[in-house]
This record gives sequence, structure tokens and C-alpha cells, in this order.
Amino acid sequence: MGAIHLVSSSPAAGQLIGAGARKRIYSDDKLTSGPCDVDPARHAELRRAWDIEVAGLPGIGWRKPLDLATLRAAIAGDEPVVLWGTRAFSDLVWLWWALDGLRRVGAEGSRFFLARPYSDHPFATVGHLPPETAHIALAAASPITDDEWREGSELWLQYASPSPLAFDEARRRGSSVFPELTSSADLHGAWFPRIKNGRLQLSELDEVLLGSFDDSWRTAFQKLPEHRVEQLVSPFDAYFSVERLRAWATHGVLERESVTDDNPFEQDRFRTTDRARALLSRGLEGVADAPPMHVGGCRVNDPSSPWVRIEADSGWRLAAQGGP
Repeated sequence: MGAIHLVSSSPAAGQLIGAGARKRIYSDDKLTSGPCDVDPARHAELRRAWDIEVAGLPGIGWRKPLDLATLRAAIAGDEPVVLWGTRAFSDLVWLWWALDGLRRVGAEGSRFFLARPYSDHPFATVGHLPPETAHIALAAASPITDDEWREGSELWLQYASPSPLAFDEARRRGSSVFPELTSSADLHGAWFPRIKNGRLQLSELDEVLLGSFDDSWRTAFQKLPEHRVEQLVSPFDAYFSVERLRAWATHGVLERESVTDDNPFEQDRFRTTDRARALLSRGLEGVADAPPMHVGGCRVNDPSSPWVRIEADSGWRLAAQGGP
């Protein structure tokens, strides 16, 4: 427990405190939401700008994005370094970023270890696990292998690329190094508009969000079943779905009103419109019918690069609209 522990969030750091860890480096910057970039300097700039933008207060952010300088300073010295991550998609993306970043600062070596706590729950990050699970994972921690360094870095670069195709191919191919890749990364396609039976439809999660409203004013998750709320909140930034609903309102598809409330999930109420009902029933005429957003390094719903999710009985894949 005298090691330096790199974890993905403040709840994860708190769990490691409960397990006895003293040196913890973390960020609340979930890389499954907002823009990413293959260039580390550009990536850090984008994350800081996005953090301030969505925080709602000029110059004040709370996610604490990490950059290579912070990472280099964090591992200074000769203590063992333990990198943590479960099989949850948000933890995996963090893990790949950290592996790539550590490689860039020349940190490969025998003092670097990987701790992979296991949970039956697919969305359970390190922050969701009890201290005893952390103890078990730490006892089983092993030196990071050459294959883990290499493939973790490759997966991060593919995820942060402007094109989602290489990462989607890796998801479908699978990995012996990260065997949970195919199942966990299924969430990667959840925000892409879908082509099904020859028709362009809303993304899976946009359909869930818009379909949860009617003519009554409601807050973000008021009428959603628990498993859908968990799918929208756990893998992504805490308030990302609320931000997405605000984007739909700015796009003219939902109506929005502000409410005075200390709970950020309760500060907005929304209701449907005829335009929302048409998108749900008839689909999209083009990707520009949905507000743009970032999925890793890819900009989704951008007419200049119309990426779509192709649905088939054998599974789904990503493609450029009109491409093979």
C-alpha cells in the first residue's frame, strides 16, 4: 500500500483509501464523454476547454483532466506504481489512456503493475467496489507485460482517432490481452445514429432519452426504468445525459425550462415536441437532424463525416454513411 496508485476517479481513490493506500493520483474526467485526441497536448487542451464549458461557470471546472506533465510528476521516484481498472468501459478507456501516457513519458519497467479487480456488474468501476475487492486485486497485481503496454496504447490511439473504424474493428475482432473488450466496448456504438432496414434512425441512447418525454414537464430520468438510468449515467460523465438533453433542446427538438434546485439532475425540465415525435417514429433524414457530439476522437452527427452504426442480425458495425 506504499505504492503510487493511479485510478480513474475520486470515488475510486476513496475506495483505495479504505483499503489503506496512501498515494493516489486520480481525475474525475471520464474519457467516455467529450472530445479526445491522439496528440497528448491537444487532448489535454480539449479536455480542459470542455470541462470549463460544461461546468457552467467561466474558468471553473471540476473534472481535473490529467496531462502528461501531471502523469510524469506523479510517478517521480522509485516506488512501485499500480494502475487500476475494471472491465467497465469507462475504466478500460482510462486504462488505455494511462498506458499510452506512461509509455510516452518513458515509464515502462518492472516497477509498474496492473490491478484488475473483478465484478459481475458490467458497469462497476474501481469506485464501485468494496475495499476487500481492492485487497484481492492488489494481491493479484502483476507487472505490466509488453503486450499490455502495446495493445493498451494502440486501443487508446484508435479510440481517440477522428475515425472510429479502427477501434470498431478491434472491438469486433476481440483481444486476448483485454478479453473484455468486445462486450465492454459495445457501449462505443450507443451514441451513433443507426441504419436499420435501410432507414436512418436515432442512436440507441438518444432514442431512450427522447422517448422518455411526453407533453408533461419532466426531469431527465423521471420516467426511465432503473437499468436505462444506469446505462446512461454509470459509463459516462455524471451529468452527460442532462447535457445531451440540453443539446436536443438547443436543437429545437425538446422544450426546456430551468428550475431552481441544488440537485444538478433536477435543474432542468423537458417536454416533447412534434419534431421529437417525428424523429422517434420516422427516423432522421440526415445525421444533422441530431445535435453533434464527440465519441472519443470522433465527431458524431457531423454532415462532413457522417458516421453511422449499421445494424444486422449478426451484430452491428460502424461505417461512413454511403460507404461499404
